[in-house]
Amino acid sequence: MFSPLSARWPQNPHRLRVKTQTFKANGINENGYGLHSVSLAGVSKGNDNGFLQWNLPTEFTGASKNSDCIFGGAGNDTIHGGAGRDTIDGGTGNDSLTGGEGADTFVYTAGGGADTITEFGVHPAGSVDDGDQTNNDFVDLSAFYNATTLAAVTAAGGGFANALAMLKADAADGTIDGIIDGTDYSSHIKDIKLTLQNGLGDPVDGSLLTHDTTNVVCFAQGTLIKTIDGERPVEELSQGDLV
Repeated sequence: MFSPLSARWPQNPHRLRVKTQTFKANGINENGYGLHSVSLAGVSKGNDNGFLQWNLPTEFTGASKNSDCIFGGAGNDTIHGGAGRDTIDGGTGNDSLTGGEGADTFVYTAGGGADTITEFGVHPAGSVDDGDQTNNDFVDLSAFYNATTLAAVTAAGGGFANALAMLKADAADGTIDGIIDGTDYSSHIKDIKLTLQNGLGDPVDGSLLTHDTTNVVCFAQGTLIKTIDGERPVEELSQGDLV
């Protein structure tokens, strides 16, 4: 059993880099402020058990002082953001990530390991289909499920109407890993192995997987979308384009 490291820090720090296997923060000052960001870098790619239990300010979201920016680094990390609108990146390794209360953003990149995001969608601030990606838990999976990968999977025998339908089909067995209905499309979808769980530890319902929560579009390839620059194929659009 690890003995946690408890830390206290000055009123306006910007970053604390922790080189320890277990980290528990008890660093709120009298104004309720702690760190702007936390990087848990395990020694020699060790494992971090970072159960983070504070409310922090952040400079990059413009949200309230109850927001955290947490990066796990290498190793198999356990990270809990606590209350607030958190941004959590487990880094490489097989990580367990929990945002806690608030609309949280999770970062997953190809080759990032077999990550599990718990309590996904449990504490929404709005609907999952109201067109607002900031009022729900959010993980951007558009690098894996898009017009290009849909075309590759279709050529390999898949029959999905759009990229979002392909994602939902992939998630149906409980793990988002490119294996759909027993067929391995992972070479076309790229290197992903992600589990999204609800508050009971079960896989999230497919109805929670929307453009608002995953940034994956539900339009078929070639669909023309009206933009301020005229009609453009949906596969050419990216987050932030005005339509």
